[in-house]
Amino acid sequence: MITYIMLGLILGLFFFFFSIFLKNKKIFFKAHRQAKDILLQTEQKNKAQLKKLQERESVYRQENRDFLLRKKNRLEHKKQQSQSYLKRQERFYSEKIVEKTKISKKISSIIEKNTLEMKTKEKEVEQTKKDNQVQKNILKTNLENSAQANVVDMKEYLKEKRGNQLEQNAKIQSKELLESLSVMAEKKAKNILHNGLNRFTMPYCPHRGIGIITFNSDEHFHFFCETHSHLFPKLESICELTIKTTEQTVEVLTRDPMRRKWASDFLEKILFYKKPLQDGQMEEILKKQKNYLLKTIQDDGKKAFQKLQLKPLHNNILNVFGTLQYRYSFTQNQYAHCLEVGFLCGLLASEIDAEVKKYRLSGLLHDLGKAIDHNKQGGHAVIGADLLARHDVNPDVVYAIRSHHHDTPPKSSLDFLVIAADALSGARPGARRSTANSYNQKMDQLEEIGNSFNEITHTLVLNAGRELRVFVDSKRVSDKRILDLHKELVEKVETECKYPHQIKIMIIRKSSAIQKAGRAS
Repeated sequence: MITYIMLGLILGLFFFFFSIFLKNKKIFFKAHRQAKDILLQTEQKNKAQLKKLQERESVYRQENRDFLLRKKNRLEHKKQQSQSYLKRQERFYSEKIVEKTKISKKISSIIEKNTLEMKTKEKEVEQTKKDNQVQKNILKTNLENSAQANVVDMKEYLKEKRGNQLEQNAKIQSKELLESLSVMAEKKAKNILHNGLNRFTMPYCPHRGIGIITFNSDEHFHFFCETHSHLFPKLESICELTIKTTEQTVEVLTRDPMRRKWASDFLEKILFYKKPLQDGQMEEILKKQKNYLLKTIQDDGKKAFQKLQLKPLHNNILNVFGTLQYRYSFTQNQYAHCLEVGFLCGLLASEIDAEVKKYRLSGLLHDLGKAIDHNKQGGHAVIGADLLARHDVNPDVVYAIRSHHHDTPPKSSLDFLVIAADALSGARPGARRSTANSYNQKMDQLEEIGNSFNEITHTLVLNAGRELRVFVDSKRVSDKRILDLHKELVEKVETECKYPHQIKIMIIRKSSAIQKAGRAS
């Protein structure tokens, strides 16, 4: 059974593979036929392509033959051109050679000619050298002969030249030294003033002015005038002054400070007397007042010297100095001013290691002449110095007082420190102020200066004398003239006015044109 099954399977497999073989063979023959057909078609295509290639080759050969022919023709043409160019170049260079030959012949002839000339020149140069040597020998001989004669002159010339150079260098060095010393001196002076002012502790609160008696009411004033006005003429005669009555005031007018104080004390004494004075009472009161005043003046003089720890001088000097208690300058009390200057002078002297007492004495007495300048001619500095010289005061002190307003030129440190201390005391805030008279004088002076120019039509003084405004005539003054006029006005104000502040000056020129326009209705 199994054998039949195996036989059946083998036969089945045989027929299966045989059928596959037949089928593949059929496919093979079919593919063979198709391959033959493809080969035949390919061969036909190749023949057609070969034919086309042969045709193209023939065409290419023909074209190549034409190209080569054209190229050959071009080369032959270029060859002909090159040959013609070479012929032209040959002719050109042959002509150049001929020309160069001619030039070389000319150059050779010129060289020969120059050679002959050079030989001639060499001979001339040799002769010139010989002549120069002869002249040189002659000149050398002359110089040797004249050198000895000019040695002294040359020495003097060199000495003068060197001296001028040294003088110029010395001037430059001295100028630089002076500038450096000036800077150092200014710095040192500022330091001295700074230290001295920091040490200044003297209080200052004196009364302002004397000679004016004021009243509390009109009734009191009228009662005083009705009761005691008959004494005024006699008082004026005894004290040699003038008494002026105004609204609620009685003013004593005189240049002598002691007489003004004497009369003022008398009027203040009788101010509240309800009855008229009897005969002889006035003279008695005046005598007592005078004695008391003289004693007070002498005591004030001694006190000033005691405050500065100085040895008192002659009684006459003490009396004159005490009178300064009633002397004023720009409302500054001169007694207190002299004390300030003396104290400041001593402080500044201590900063420079100078003799303090001599400097204090010079500062204390520097304005002594103001006490007696009302009845003597000259400046107070000269008057005071002359008074001290008559009483054998130290000549250095006398000279410092005489020169503190530059009546004589200051020389020593004492002179300059007195000037500095005087300026410091006067410049202290609140020390001085202008009076009504000085203010009015200043305003009038500025107005007079403005009106002194013919071109100025009107003058205004504004801001308490700190501004001057003037108007000019526009018909007489041009814009260009305004500048010159302004300069002249400024120079005149600076020359004639001596005030410690700046003054603004303005010039106004106004031009106007007025004309009516319109038609009549």
